Amino acid sequence: MRDFAPETVDAVLDEVGSLAEEDSQMSSIATCGLLCRQWTPCSRVHVFRRLVLNGSNIRRFFQLVESSVLPLLELAREVELQFNDGAPFERRYIGRLQQLVNLTALKIEVTVTGRQQDYTEDVVAFNSFLETYLPTIGRSIKHFELCWVAHDMAVRAPWGMFPHLFECLPAIEVFKMSSSRPGTMPVYILPDTDDNINAEMHAHPTHLHTLHLSKPISSRPFLDWLLSCRVLPVLKSLDFCTFNPNEWDRLKAYCERAGKELRFLSLAFNSGDFGLLPGVLQHTTMLTELLLKSCNTADYLPGILSTITSHDLRVIHVSLWTAPTGREQEEFDSSFPYGLVESVLARQQFRDLRRFRAEYDGVSVLRAAEAERLMPLAYARGILECRS
Repeated sequence: MRDFAPETVDAVLDEVGSLAEEDSQMSSIATCGLLCRQWTPCSRVHVFRRLVLNGSNIRRFFQLVESSVLPLLELAREVELQFNDGAPFERRYIGRLQQLVNLTALKIEVTVTGRQQDYTEDVVAFNSFLETYLPTIGRSIKHFELCWVAHDMAVRAPWGMFPHLFECLPAIEVFKMSSSRPGTMPVYILPDTDDNINAEMHAHPTHLHTLHLSKPISSRPFLDWLLSCRVLPVLKSLDFCTFNPNEWDRLKAYCERAGKELRFLSLAFNSGDFGLLPGVLQHTTMLTELLLKSCNTADYLPGILSTITSHDLRVIHVSLWTAPTGREQEEFDSSFPYGLVESVLARQQFRDLRRFRAEYDGVSVLRAAEAERLMPLAYARGILECRS
């Protein structure tokens, strides 16, 4: 390798590092750093670019940081912090996280319980990090994701943190909040106070283009805040989940003002609220991808598809849950409104559609062997996703 220019060697190592990051296999680029001392600086940039820190590994990680003559924390660009009750974060290391000054993406996973007074030790550690150190490292963060992990069907989240959170992230472009719990049942995020989050909100992220509230049952506080911004953020991607029909008026109000810029829209709702969707969809004239999530029945689907105003749709994905099993699954498959959906998709405005998928608990309702008979035009266009 001595015959190659240093720039060429660095370019090769960067390519190895990029491939390793895509496959989440960092051993190859780490090995390069061990093979040759001259390769170590370039390989180290990739090895420490993405970090996952939790109570189980943070002590070993900081031992490595302290033994290095280089500022390893400054190399990190994407970090995931896991505040989970299985291995509590040691408080003495939280302060060291303020050295992550070059972050562009931060994901935080925090375990909570159903009642505010039962907040785990890691929720306390999370709040400490948020209040004390996020202002230091948040200036350059463009992608922020917060995932609540719970063992109950509903949790009380510290809603009062959000004004401070957005003030710490002036460059934020992507904000995602989701939730999960063991098993398949969803978990819902409820505010720990009845106050709206915009009561103290002074930060208005003008660069925000993606807002995903994947599981929270109470999206209204976010929509109230969004509508109160001095400069309304023009979103390109919105994931909205609500089982409260009173929240649809906020979503409609936003779409009336800025819905024409949306390219991706995901809506999760009660099947009984499908009549509220046209008021939203009529203002989303530039959509390229639509995801509808509801429960049990698809009877509403032809009517909803008929109200779509976008002529640029490439993907329509319908996801239903709480599926029956066995013979009842077959009964659901046979009751799906294939013909009506087929006739709607045959309209001129869907001429550029590339993919249509309808699933029940993650399984396509269309069998490959029956797709041509049930939806012949869509089958001929090659847009259907089927199961074998």
